[in-house]
Amino acid sequence: VRRDRLRVTARATPALLASLALGAVVQVTVPRFWYNQGVLLRVVGLQTDLRAGRIEVELWGGNPEISGES
Repeated sequence: VRRDRLRVTARATPALLASLALGAVVQVTVPRFWYNQGVLLRVVGLQTDLRAGRIEVELWGGNPEISGES
């Protein structure tokens, strides 16, 4: 079973900060990482830098248990 770990840096908007939490499942669609159709990953780490206006999100998953596939 393939499991991926991915670190994403994004602009820290109020909506993004309100919607992210440890354990949440998010969909990532990035052709560069073979996620053309989107893949569900679980949030396993969060680090905010409000002064710089950034949030770093550490994601893990890509397996049937996380994505809900059988």
